[in-house]
Amino acid sequence: MKKNLLLVFPLILLSACNGSDSNSDKVAKSTFDAVTAELEQANKAKDELTRKNQELAGQLSTANVTIAGLTGERDASLQKIAGLNTSIEAEKQNYLALQADHDALQIKHQNALSTGKIGPDGKTGFEGELEAKLDALKISGDNLIKMTSERDAAISDRDRLNAALAKLVAKVCQ
Repeated sequence: MKKNLLLVFPLILLSACNGSDSNSDKVAKSTFDAVTAELEQANKAKDELTRKNQELAGQLSTANVTIAGLTGERDASLQKIAGLNTSIEAEKQNYLALQADHDALQIKHQNALSTGKIGPDGKTGFEGELEAKLDALKISGDNLIKMTSERDAAISDRDRLNAALAKLVAKVCQ
């Protein structure tokens, strides 16, 4: 059976080739034109995808640089906040110590007044120290206000940078 099939196959091919040449040329030309048109469309689509990929790669590169910059700014803001928190805590301790010293001096001054231990000038001798402590308390309080304000501005800046980063990351991840 195999032998017969091998003998018949060349005959089938020969008969296919003996068909009308003009019809087969037209079919071949039409098929060639259709395949060529599809190939041109595929090449145009490939070129468009390549262009879009390059555009997206550029946008991604820009976004990465922007993200890195914003992250650096945010990290600097976080360091500033941490430093200010440390300074504020130290200044609070200083203020509390100054307040305790002032209160102790105030008690000594009141005791001196109540016991009549005053000098010929009508003063107890604590007035100068009390004034110096009040000045130091004012300076410390002003420092606390200033540092707290700076910290609040740094926190606001950090929040702004976090929002910008979140928005940019969301845009990149779309």
